[in-house]
Amino acid sequence: MKSFKVKWVQDGTVRTSVVSYDAASAEARRAELAKPGSGATDVEVVPVAADGRPLKASKAA
Repeated sequence: MKSFKVKWVQDGTVRTSVVSYDAASAEARRAELAKPGSGATDVEVVPVAADGRPLKASKAA
């Protein structure tokens, strides 16, 4: 199973979800944060390893 976190900016501070989500749940949380009036900007879903750490970007050859 792939895991994801949600990352956003609120009041100038970058925030990342504490919990990991499956794809559908991460998208639902992203949509909730992206609603006008939530105070969140730059909302994105990012893939993470099973232990919750961000996946390292692969290096181009």
